[in-house]
Amino acid sequence: MQSNFSENDDAASAFGVRGKRVSTKMLELRLKTGEGFAIGYHWLQSLSYTPDHQITAIFTTHQIEISGRRLKELYRGLLEHRIPFIQEGDALYEQGPQTEPFVSKIEVEPR
Repeated sequence: MQSNFSENDDAASAFGVRGKRVSTKMLELRLKTGEGFAIGYHWLQSLSYTPDHQITAIFTTHQIEISGRRLKELYRGLLEHRIPFIQEGDALYEQGPQTEPFVSKIEVEPR
């Protein structure tokens, strides 16, 4: 089974953002290994943000740790259920523009 992402998704982006009035039902995590994991926003219990480098999302069945830089917009989008996907970036690209968000690591742990 081939696992291609939607043509409308920017694979180079650290995450997607929907408009202010549009929410999404699922959060898709795209790992640099090619693996994917999706979970419903309705299972989200809490979010915590450590300025500029870590977000922790607690769902009823999983805990998700997101590490990187410039993650404030991602955090705000998660609060409003406007993030359809988060893309884990390859370390090769981590040295890109420091003004751009970059997700260096996504960890998914069952609870």
